[in-house]
Amino acid sequence: MELKENIKKGVEELFKRYGIKSITMDDIARHLSISKKTLYQFYKDKDAVVLSFTQSLLDEYFAEMTRISEEAENVIKESFMISDFLKNNVCNVNPSILYDLKKYHIEAWNLFTNFKKNFMVTHLSASLNRGKREGYFRKDIDVEINSILRIEMAVMPFNPDVFPVDKFDNVKVHYQVFQLFIHGIMTLKGHALYNSYLQLAADDE
Repeated sequence: MELKENIKKGVEELFKRYGIKSITMDDIARHLSISKKTLYQFYKDKDAVVLSFTQSLLDEYFAEMTRISEEAENVIKESFMISDFLKNNVCNVNPSILYDLKKYHIEAWNLFTNFKKNFMVTHLSASLNRGKREGYFRKDIDVEINSILRIEMAVMPFNPDVFPVDKFDNVKVHYQVFQLFIHGIMTLKGHALYNSYLQLAADDE
């Protein structure tokens, strides 16, 4: 089990840094200093490696975003915490990953799209409804539409046709997308709390 965990960690390091398409089973074995025979004891082929990687990543995101929603004292704080999580754990992923999944690994891609449609929409809908109840988000926003919109906005920076990696910094793009979305749905009360958190963050720097 320890060896399998080390393999999973090594795979994650390679895929996050270089994308999926460019990494071969030879590269994985070499990176981990193991034989390909040992690697094939755990995974029958690269598709199986990619599927395992995708599932682990989605499980991590599910656990962390659930924890944040439960611990945050209000929806504005929740939004800040999730934005920080995405910045530290998603924005540092090679932008080609989603393109590679969609084009070369359909089973893993379907896993991702189901995660978006099910957990992500449900999670965001709950957050938007919470924001309405707390008075930080506008009452007139359509929860379903804005949940889907936010997800697609978060995925857009990974599209190299829209934001070429040699021209745009992924972290900056994600930050701008978040700013655009959150400012569009907040009430004046929400803006006041949001700005207070910004000031606290600035004071801590």
